Amino acid sequence: MIRQADQTPPSKAREDTPMTALQIAELRGLADRAGEPFAPTLTRREARERILALRSRLQVCLDFP
Repeated sequence: MIRQADQTPPSKAREDTPMTALQIAELRGLADRAGEPFAPTLTRREARERILALRSRLQVCLDFP
């Protein structure tokens, strides 16, 4: 019998797995463009958050006259 506390929704469980190949490629490119180190050990959730932050930062740099 599975207790309620042991039941992790599948989508949440995937978020804690290593980032995908697509995330690795995008994050590596964004980190290079931003002049920041690439972190190869992020989870999918961490990678998504980092990608969004780098995209935003790079966009601000492009928009600044």
